[in-house]
Amino acid sequence: MAADNIVVRSAPILIRCFFCVLICFGGWVQETGAASFTYSLGYRAEYSDNIYRIPDGREVQSDLINSILAGFTYLENTSTFNARILGSVTYDDYYNKTFENRTNNWLDAYGEYFFVPQVVSWVASDGFRKVQVDPLQPDTPTNRQDSNVFVTGPNINLRFGPVDTLTLEGRYGRAWVENVDIDSERDFFATRWAHRMSARNTLSLNYEFLDVDYENSTLNTDFRRHNFFLRANAHSARNVYTFDLGRTRIEQDGDEPVSNWLVRLNSTWQASSISSLSVLYDREYSDTAAQLMPTGAADSGTSGGIVPPLGADIVTSELFYTEQVELFYTRRGNTFPWSARLFNRRIDYETSPDDRQEKGSLIDVRYVYSNTLTFQVSS
Repeated sequence: MAADNIVVRSAPILIRCFFCVLICFGGWVQETGAASFTYSLGYRAEYSDNIYRIPDGREVQSDLINSILAGFTYLENTSTFNARILGSVTYDDYYNKTFENRTNNWLDAYGEYFFVPQVVSWVASDGFRKVQVDPLQPDTPTNRQDSNVFVTGPNINLRFGPVDTLTLEGRYGRAWVENVDIDSERDFFATRWAHRMSARNTLSLNYEFLDVDYENSTLNTDFRRHNFFLRANAHSARNVYTFDLGRTRIEQDGDEPVSNWLVRLNSTWQASSISSLSVLYDREYSDTAAQLMPTGAADSGTSGGIVPPLGADIVTSELFYTEQVELFYTRRGNTFPWSARLFNRRIDYETSPDDRQEKGSLIDVRYVYSNTLTFQVSS
């Protein structure tokens, strides 16, 4: 791996003053209470004293961004169908016309239909959002493009007695980033043998195979990834742990195979009925489409809910090895819910000298005035 030219960059901390009016209605609920639809409308004002993200020492320009937001959430959980679909549309108006007014769309959708409950199912997921194309340039609207990742395929669960289960997964996917020549097709297969050690603890052996074919094989190198790892899941009254340990082997066309460790840890401690602390650690080979994958379609176990990524997006045709640690504290409440996140990530590219390290934080505080009015401040 190239490691001579390390770029240490902190994720920019932007002071954003939000005034959000959220009008939320329960759309409809099935008689079983298993499905719900809600939507929201809102306004957001964001002031930046350096809208172009120009380094210190140069002439800077400020601007006020007025945004209109609309979003929805659909959730369903039955014996035959599970779904989690979140979407939003935001229209941004730049008061000083530093950038053209623009519309941003965001979607994170996951659905699973069970032909035979708990045995045979079909999964489909889609993720659409803006991504930062060049992480070494300022994160401005002109440095962002649309991206989309779609994944679909079957799951088969075969039970061998009361404690052993063999799971087979197959996926076909397509990844696309606007104006960047890294569009690809992805074929994924996984087999997992899970042994339930107790009512709360499970141990599994896992093999995952990923075959990535780029539409432009001249500019990009097709590759195959093999993951072999052991996964441990543990639950207690206040703690949830998922730990993966194994090896990854990468085979690239025209190059010698490479391998390295695969380590994942996802731990959540429920401090009280309204507060929790999560620790996430990840060390593995990855690529752009894997980073942009919808949350429901992630290859590895991830924390519940949709948590936007911190740090710059990684948009490249090159494989890279990442090591990331994150602390995530959240406190839910009827009046003052808030959360705080800290992260540190190192990215090592296989060939290019653009290795870098990122550090950052995010604090989100809200005041819930009523069921239809919320004030929010983030920094």
